[in-house]
Amino acid sequence: MQPTAVLKTPKGFTLIEVLSVVVIIGILAAIAVPSYKATMDRSREKAAEAAIAEVKSRLSLAYAKYLLEEKSEPDTIGDIAGIDDSGLPAGSGEVPQMDNYTVTLSGHNGTIATITVTKIKDVDYSQSDEIDNTWELP
Repeated sequence: MQPTAVLKTPKGFTLIEVLSVVVIIGILAAIAVPSYKATMDRSREKAAEAAIAEVKSRLSLAYAKYLLEEKSEPDTIGDIAGIDDSGLPAGSGEVPQMDNYTVTLSGHNGTIATITVTKIKDVDYSQSDEIDNTWELP
Protein backbone atom coordinates (compact mmCIF):
# COMPACT_ATOMS: atom_id res chain seq x y z
CA MET A 1 0.00 0.00 0.00
CA GLN A 2 1.31 3.30 -0.97
CA PRO A 3 0.87 6.37 1.17
CA THR A 4 -1.34 8.98 -0.38
CA ALA A 5 -0.90 12.68 0.03
CA VAL A 6 -3.51 14.26 2.19
CA LEU A 7 -4.63 17.64 0.91
CA LYS A 8 -5.28 20.16 3.62
CA THR A 9 -8.42 22.18 3.22
CA PRO A 10 -7.94 25.87 3.89
CA LYS A 11 -9.48 27.19 7.10
CA GLY A 12 -10.65 30.73 7.81
CA PHE A 13 -11.98 33.49 5.60
CA THR A 14 -10.40 35.08 2.60
CA LEU A 15 -9.78 38.80 2.46
CA ILE A 16 -12.56 39.23 -0.09
CA GLU A 17 -15.09 37.53 2.17
CA VAL A 18 -14.15 39.74 5.12
CA LEU A 19 -14.30 42.90 3.00
CA SER A 20 -17.70 41.87 1.63
CA VAL A 21 -19.09 41.53 5.15
CA VAL A 22 -17.64 44.92 6.16
CA VAL A 23 -19.21 46.60 3.11
CA ILE A 24 -22.61 45.01 3.80
CA ILE A 25 -22.50 46.12 7.45
CA GLY A 26 -21.54 49.64 6.34
CA ILE A 27 -24.48 49.82 3.95
CA LEU A 28 -26.90 48.61 6.61
CA ALA A 29 -25.54 51.14 9.12
CA ALA A 30 -25.86 53.96 6.58
CA ILE A 31 -29.56 53.14 6.24
CA ALA A 32 -30.34 52.33 9.88
CA VAL A 33 -28.70 55.26 11.71
CA PRO A 34 -30.64 58.09 9.99
CA SER A 35 -33.85 56.11 10.35
CA TYR A 36 -33.16 55.65 14.07
CA LYS A 37 -32.49 59.37 14.53
CA ALA A 38 -35.71 60.29 12.72
CA THR A 39 -37.67 57.90 14.93
CA MET A 40 -36.13 59.43 18.06
CA ASP A 41 -37.02 62.95 16.87
CA ARG A 42 -40.63 61.92 16.25
CA SER A 43 -40.86 60.30 19.67
CA ARG A 44 -39.54 63.46 21.37
CA GLU A 45 -42.12 65.56 19.53
CA LYS A 46 -44.91 63.18 20.50
CA ALA A 47 -43.78 63.34 24.14
CA ALA A 48 -43.88 67.14 23.97
CA GLU A 49 -47.36 67.05 22.45
CA ALA A 50 -48.47 64.66 25.20
CA ALA A 51 -47.20 67.12 27.83
CA ILE A 52 -49.28 69.87 26.19
CA ALA A 53 -52.33 67.60 26.19
CA GLU A 54 -51.79 66.90 29.88
CA VAL A 55 -51.68 70.62 30.74
CA LYS A 56 -54.86 71.18 28.69
CA SER A 57 -56.55 68.35 30.55
CA ARG A 58 -55.53 69.78 33.92
CA LEU A 59 -56.85 73.21 32.92
CA SER A 60 -60.15 71.67 31.84
CA LEU A 61 -60.45 69.82 35.16
CA ALA A 62 -59.62 73.00 37.08
CA TYR A 63 -62.29 74.85 35.09
CA ALA A 64 -64.90 72.20 35.90
CA LYS A 65 -63.91 72.26 39.57
CA TYR A 66 -64.23 76.07 39.62
CA LEU A 67 -67.73 75.88 38.11
CA LEU A 68 -68.83 73.33 40.70
CA GLU A 69 -67.37 75.16 43.68
CA GLU A 70 -67.96 78.81 42.76
CA LYS A 71 -71.14 78.32 40.70
CA SER A 72 -70.09 81.11 38.35
CA GLU A 73 -67.96 81.67 35.26
CA PRO A 74 -64.32 82.62 35.88
CA ASP A 75 -63.04 85.93 34.49
CA THR A 76 -59.55 84.70 33.65
CA ILE A 77 -57.72 81.42 33.37
CA GLY A 78 -55.73 82.39 36.46
CA ASP A 79 -59.00 82.44 38.44
CA ILE A 80 -59.89 78.83 37.71
CA ALA A 81 -56.99 77.26 39.46
CA GLY A 82 -54.95 79.75 41.39
CA ILE A 83 -52.08 79.29 38.97
CA ASP A 84 -48.87 78.68 40.91
CA ASP A 85 -45.25 79.48 40.05
CA SER A 86 -44.92 76.48 37.76
CA GLY A 87 -47.68 77.88 35.54
CA LEU A 88 -49.94 74.93 36.23
CA PRO A 89 -53.16 74.72 38.22
CA ALA A 90 -52.33 74.81 41.93
CA GLY A 91 -52.22 71.40 43.54
CA SER A 92 -52.19 69.56 40.23
CA GLY A 93 -48.63 68.34 40.60
CA GLU A 94 -45.91 68.58 38.02
CA VAL A 95 -46.13 67.56 34.42
CA PRO A 96 -43.91 64.51 33.94
CA GLN A 97 -41.02 65.83 31.91
CA MET A 98 -38.27 64.21 30.02
CA ASP A 99 -34.71 65.45 30.33
CA ASN A 100 -34.87 67.44 27.13
CA TYR A 101 -37.79 69.88 27.49
CA THR A 102 -39.75 72.12 29.85
CA VAL A 103 -43.45 72.98 29.86
CA THR A 104 -44.64 76.52 30.60
CA LEU A 105 -48.03 78.20 30.65
CA SER A 106 -48.21 81.89 29.75
CA GLY A 107 -51.00 84.39 29.27
CA HIS A 108 -53.10 82.95 32.07
CA ASN A 109 -54.27 86.42 33.11
CA GLY A 110 -56.65 86.48 30.16
CA THR A 111 -59.04 84.00 28.60
CA ILE A 112 -56.48 82.31 26.34
CA ALA A 113 -53.35 80.61 27.65
CA THR A 114 -50.37 79.51 25.60
CA ILE A 115 -48.75 76.22 26.53
CA THR A 116 -45.16 76.03 25.34
CA VAL A 117 -42.78 73.08 25.30
CA THR A 118 -39.18 74.24 24.95
CA LYS A 119 -36.10 72.11 24.45
CA ILE A 120 -33.46 72.53 27.13
CA LYS A 121 -30.74 70.31 25.76
CA ASP A 122 -29.03 70.14 22.43
CA VAL A 123 -31.67 67.85 20.96
CA ASP A 124 -32.94 68.37 17.43
CA TYR A 125 -36.66 68.51 16.78
CA SER A 126 -37.66 68.31 13.17
CA GLN A 127 -40.22 71.11 13.66
CA SER A 128 -38.57 73.77 15.83
CA ASP A 129 -37.12 74.40 19.26
CA GLU A 130 -40.59 75.09 20.67
CA ILE A 131 -43.98 73.51 20.27
CA ASP A 132 -46.91 75.76 21.18
CA ASN A 133 -50.60 75.22 21.69
CA THR A 134 -53.39 77.20 23.30
CA TRP A 135 -56.24 76.57 25.72
CA GLU A 136 -59.21 78.92 25.93
CA LEU A 137 -61.90 79.37 28.55
CA PRO A 138 -65.04 77.70 27.21
